[in-house]
Amino acid sequence: MASMRELSEQILGQTILNKETEDYMMTPRGPIRRQDPFTPAQFVNFGASMQPGAGIADMAGELPMTPGPEAGITEAFSAEAYPSFGENISEGEYLDAFLQGLGGVGDALYAAGPLGVAAGSVLKAPRALSRIQLPRGVERPGAVPEMDARKFMQPKMEEMTIDAERVQFDKPEISLADYEGKNALVTMTDRTPAGDVIYGARGVEFNEPLPLQGGQNYMFNNPGEVWAMDTGGASTVLNRGGDMIVLPMNMATTSVDFPTMAPGAHMRFSQNSMNKKNKKYVERLIKKGGDSQLPKGDDQVPIPDFPGIDAPDMDNYLAGLSGPQRKTINNVFNMVANPSPKQIKGGIKKVDGALTNTEMRMIITAPEQLDIPSLMQIENVGIMSGGRSRGPHTTYNTSLSGEGLGRIDRPLTAQDMMPQLFPRSTPDYIDSKDAYTARLGQRTVPIDEKLLRRLGY
Repeated sequence: MASMRELSEQILGQTILNKETEDYMMTPRGPIRRQDPFTPAQFVNFGASMQPGAGIADMAGELPMTPGPEAGITEAFSAEAYPSFGENISEGEYLDAFLQGLGGVGDALYAAGPLGVAAGSVLKAPRALSRIQLPRGVERPGAVPEMDARKFMQPKMEEMTIDAERVQFDKPEISLADYEGKNALVTMTDRTPAGDVIYGARGVEFNEPLPLQGGQNYMFNNPGEVWAMDTGGASTVLNRGGDMIVLPMNMATTSVDFPTMAPGAHMRFSQNSMNKKNKKYVERLIKKGGDSQLPKGDDQVPIPDFPGIDAPDMDNYLAGLSGPQRKTINNVFNMVANPSPKQIKGGIKKVDGALTNTEMRMIITAPEQLDIPSLMQIENVGIMSGGRSRGPHTTYNTSLSGEGLGRIDRPLTAQDMMPQLFPRSTPDYIDSKDAYTARLGQRTVPIDEKLLRRLGY
């Protein structure tokens, strides 16, 4: 049996290994780089967080956050401090408070000699590598063929800049074999990141920053909550059991059109890029649902009470709309940004200061998911604890209680989990009819020996 010191070293070593391997995400096309590895300043900060007294300092609100990758070695402790134990309790961040408590206990164990030192390090490890706040900066994604193959969009993609503040989550590898006997909820997820904030795009600064709510990483950005959905879907899931494993599957690049963040990006951009006359023109089109000029198949639902592009508290208004109504707003902006010859003939004029939907998607899509194929990949693993609440997501009114466990330890897709739903598909191609079928209802799969063998465990 391993000693506490050996156990501590193993855990810390695996933590670092997880960090190294997390720099890449496996896809059917091979590994895709995520983020740069830890910088010297970040390693120094981490090392200090494992020292005696750091846990108590954290509880007191005196432990500096991990610095961004641009920080030099002398700036290892220059970031603002984590919230204190009391602040986390008062703000409802109970998981963070719990992890701080573990760190405090870890400091107490240091006083117990070598055994206590090892145990203290183990207790501190979860908090030390949980979340990294990256610095605000301007990004240039460049052309993204996976998002839009039309030639006229390539120059727009090349010109795109995004003023963003990103969050990076450190996630251990999770084996489904450890959860044999449980059921897995294979649920849909859009490609928005969780915890990121967008301050502007294409040289236009937003009046109000746009917070991005997830997406895959929702379970890591919201302690005590594992997934957000509508009330009906949540009831269906909870009726099947309160401790299921949660496996979100990536949807297509257009999946980001549904949540409030999509029209929110269109609106914020137009507020400072469009003149009054054009704003009124676009507002009239939105109220009329595109005035019968949108292509067949596009959502085009009239919104007669639309308050205007510059209306205050717009995010709350968007949260009260249906998905087709939000998509209608997106489609109107997309139409006036680049009207087709048929639309121009029908009376639609080109409006300066409007984004196409492709540009909007670039702004609110997680950078690591911009150019991956739509194969319904599974990236993260969470677990339900039973119960529900009114979560923070503005699009979905119910949050399932639970926590994010980490990232799956091998390439995995919805097709791997539910092959019977994909009769027309191949490992490198998802048939649209199969994808539609897989998205219907709430899909649960037993994690049994048959499944684990098929997945290579």
